[in-house]
Amino acid sequence: MAVDSDRGDSRGNVARWQLAALAVVVVLGALLGNGGDRPLEEHEVFVARTAVEMQRNGDWLVPHFNGELRLEKPPLAYWAAIAAHKIVGAHDTLQVGEFAARLSAALSGLALVAVTWALAFATFRDRRAAFAAAAMWATSAGFYGYTHNARPEMLYALFTASAMLGFVRIVTTVFWTSIFRTLGAAESCAARATRPATCAIA
Repeated sequence: MAVDSDRGDSRGNVARWQLAALAVVVVLGALLGNGGDRPLEEHEVFVARTAVEMQRNGDWLVPHFNGELRLEKPPLAYWAAIAAHKIVGAHDTLQVGEFAARLSAALSGLALVAVTWALAFATFRDRRAAFAAAAMWATSAGFYGYTHNARPEMLYALFTASAMLGFVRIVTTVFWTSIFRTLGAAESCAARATRPATCAIA
C-alpha cells in the first residue's frame, strides 16, 4: 500500500511540474517581445490609433480612424487598448504604445490556454488530454503570433472558446443528470420488485 501511495504522489508531483513548466512557457512566450523594440505593424496601427482618437473625441461607442468612421470591428479591442494604456502606459499622453496595444491580445492568449484546458477536460474528463490540448495551443505558431499582435482576433477567440466551454458544460451536465435520474429510477424499481407494475423510468 505504501508503494502504491508513493507512486500516486510521484505522478502528482510530475503533473504539478508539468503545469508549472507550461505556465512559465506560456507567460514568457506571450509577454516577451511585445515592447517598443518592435514597432506596430500596419494592422496594429488601426487599433492603437483608433484608441487614441476614441480618447480624444470622447466617443466610446463609435470608433474613428484618422477622423473617419471605422466600423469594420467592434470597439472591444480599442477599449482594451485604452485600459492597458491607463495601467502600463505614459499617463501624460493619449498615445497608446506598443506594449499597451498588444497587452490585451497577450492576456487573452493566456486566458485561452486555461479555457482550452477546461474545454478539453469537460469534453474528455481526462486531465492528461486537457494538459495536452493546452500545451498544443500554447506552443503553436498561432499562439505566439497572435499574442504578439494588437489585432483583436485573440480577444474574439477567447470569447468564442468560452462560449463553447459553456455549451459543452451545459450539454454534459444535462446528459449526466439524465443518466443519474435513470439509474436512480431503476434502483428504485429494483427495491420495489414486489410491485413491478408501479415502476416507471422517466
